[in-house]
Amino acid sequence: MTDIDLWAPLGSAGSTVVEDLLPREQFYVRPNLRVPYLHRADVQVGDVPLRLAWREGTLAASILDGSDQHEIARGRSVSGLGAQRVVWNYRVMPLEIGSDSIHVERRPQAPDRWALDVTGPDDRTWTWHPAGRIFANRTELTRTGDRHPVVTHQLRPVPAVPRSPAGPPTLTWSADATLAEVLMPLMWTLDRLYDGLLPKAQRVARFDVL
Repeated sequence: MTDIDLWAPLGSAGSTVVEDLLPREQFYVRPNLRVPYLHRADVQVGDVPLRLAWREGTLAASILDGSDQHEIARGRSVSGLGAQRVVWNYRVMPLEIGSDSIHVERRPQAPDRWALDVTGPDDRTWTWHPAGRIFANRTELTRTGDRHPVVTHQLRPVPAVPRSPAGPPTLTWSADATLAEVLMPLMWTLDRLYDGLLPKAQRVARFDVL
């Protein structure tokens, strides 16, 4: 199980429910010396069982192998360095997936719209951004040059929007998606980079979007 090629196509399309296990009272508390570990989610991607957890401020993804966990990815939220930081602060999460580095930077857009330019190994590039008819109800990871996303993360229904999709938060991927590509939007969404997906008043009223 630990010798999985993280960049090999999964071979079949699929989806999995993403249940954030972080208690609501700890939603805004990142792990520190007093709380070094916080369990976030267990998901099944094809035949691969994964566990995601904050470990001393770092979000880590591990393959579950019986009672053992083998870490395959990690990331820590940092302040963005683009020109937009002069106008407003924003945060991004670079990742280490296996031995590969994933770089992210916010694309210059209006404050109420955003997208992340993502760069990976072997000149792979993607865009990660929110999507939805009126309010954002999902995030999409799209390969450069493709019209359709390779991974979609459906969020909770948007309040007062009748056509907002119902059901639990769900991660969906295409047949040619890789495990690394599934991990990227999953980890970024769990790290709350979706803070700007909904107007602040709606987020406060709902308390969370996962």
